[in-house]
Amino acid sequence: MGEEIINIIHLLATATWLGGAIFMKAVLEPSAKKIDPREAGKFLGIVAPRFSAVAWVSIILLVVTGILKTPSGMLLDTSSTAGIILTVKHTCVFAVIVIGLVIVLIPVRAM
Repeated sequence: MGEEIINIIHLLATATWLGGAIFMKAVLEPSAKKIDPREAGKFLGIVAPRFSAVAWVSIILLVVTGILKTPSGMLLDTSSTAGIILTVKHTCVFAVIVIGLVIVLIPVRAM
């Protein structure tokens, strides 16, 4: 039962994070360009921090559940194809976290 719950949380966090990011880029940003720039700025100033909080919670859940889902001994295993793929995936997740932190700490603070 525990594995199923971990899988569900992992999938929900993935859907929330990716779905939210796609929604922001595909719907909110183009829509904001259709309204008065000051109003769009206010609106995005309200939406962006809320989504950012949801995205960071999702990423934390993804990391925690991902670690729990990783078979023992495969966390940084490069002796098998599955281990290499998992290591590449973990490297990509780490890169996303670093890029997200850079975005939050530099341009967002400047605003």
